[in-house]
Amino acid sequence: MTREERRESFRKWGTFIVSTLALVIGLVRDPILWTIRASIHEQLRAELSRYETILSADARWERHNVLCDEIVKRLDNNLWLIQQAVVATQTNQVRVSQR
Repeated sequence: MTREERRESFRKWGTFIVSTLALVIGLVRDPILWTIRASIHEQLRAELSRYETILSADARWERHNVLCDEIVKRLDNNLWLIQQAVVATQTNQVRVSQR
């Protein structure tokens, strides 16, 4: 076997092995990630249960969401009032200019 033939054979086998490994890793990656993610969630819940209950954390989060919703509603109301004031000002300017 010549040096060129060995190099070509090595290149073919290398390509085959790398492709096969990539395929195997691609097939095995998702189940492994799901397993790791599930175990992380379990440990996180166990750790959080030591400090506060899940219900109290959810209630705190809900209060935070209600507060944010209230702020958004107030900002929307303020924006509406500003828009109404601008429309009223423009209307008054048109009436003054028509006189």
